[in-house]
Amino acid sequence: MENESSPARTLYSPRYWPGWVGVMLWRALAALPFALSLGIGRLIGRVLYRLMSRRRRIAEINLELCFPSSTRADREHLAKEHFASLGAALAEAGLAWWGSRKRVLRYAKIHGLENLEAAARGGRGVILLTGHFTPLELTGRILGEAVPGITAIYRANENALLDAVTKRGRERTGHTLRKQQTREIVRTLRAGKMIWYAPDQHHRGAQCAQVPFFGRPAATSLATPRLAELGRAAVVPYQPRRLPNGQGYEVRLLPALEDFPSADAVRDLERINKILEGWIREQPEQYLWIHRRFKPAQPDMPDPYAAPGA
Repeated sequence: MENESSPARTLYSPRYWPGWVGVMLWRALAALPFALSLGIGRLIGRVLYRLMSRRRRIAEINLELCFPSSTRADREHLAKEHFASLGAALAEAGLAWWGSRKRVLRYAKIHGLENLEAAARGGRGVILLTGHFTPLELTGRILGEAVPGITAIYRANENALLDAVTKRGRERTGHTLRKQQTREIVRTLRAGKMIWYAPDQHHRGAQCAQVPFFGRPAATSLATPRLAELGRAAVVPYQPRRLPNGQGYEVRLLPALEDFPSADAVRDLERINKILEGWIREQPEQYLWIHRRFKPAQPDMPDPYAAPGA
C-alpha cells in the first residue's frame, strides 16, 4: 500500500538511531590502520568477556563438553582468548565490508585453488563447506576476491539494521540467499555456481539428526548431503583461519569430498564434523563457542545450558 514504509526507509526510523551510531563507530574502527583496529577489537572482546556473563557461561559449558580432559584453568584461559578473538572479528568484519580490494588482499593467503577448479570442472556446482570461525567475514571476502560470484547462505539476523549491513557487506563480491530459500539454492548449484555454506549450528525438527561432535550428540542439519544431491554439486571443505603474530589470514581449500553424498546421510554428517573438529583443535580460540551447539533436539532431553537447579 502507498502509506506503508519500505524496509529501507524503516531502518532510518528513530528506533534504529542508536544502531546507526554503532555502525558509524564500526566504520571508524575499520578506517584505522588494521593492526590498531585489531588491537582495539581484541580489547573490546576482553571487556565483553566480563560483561556478557550469559555468553561467557555458554562458552565455558561448550569448552568443558568438548575438552573434558583439560583443566579448568586452561578452559578459562581459552574462553578469554575466544572473547578476544570475537573482538578481533569486529575489526575483521569492518575491513571485509568497507575495505578496498587492495587493502584486503594485503593480508590474504589462499591455498588449494586448484582443488576448487577441479571440483567445478565441467560446469558442476560447488558447495564451499566450512564452520563458524571468528575470522569468517574477512576470509569470506578474501575468498570472494579470488573467486567472485559466490553465493553466501546465511541466517537472517533478528536486528534488521545489522542484517542489512551484513548483507550489503557480503554482497561486495557475491550474492546472498537465506537458508530457507532451498529452491533458489538448488537452482544456483544446478546452474554450475558456488555457494558458501556453514552447517555447524544447532537445528531442531525432522530435518536434523543426532550426530557426534567432539564425542557428544549434537542436533545437526541434514541439508548438506541433500543439497549436494539435489544440486548435483561437489562439496569442497575450506578452512578459514587467522594466522599468528600478524601474519595475515589463510583460506585453505581441500579436495572435494569423494563419495558424497553417500547412501548414509548420518555418515556424511559424521565426516563433516570430523573435519571441523580437526580444524577446531588447531585453532580452538577461533571457533564460535558462544553458540549453544548442544541444545536438546527434543523438549524432554536434558539441557546442558540450563541454569543449576532449573
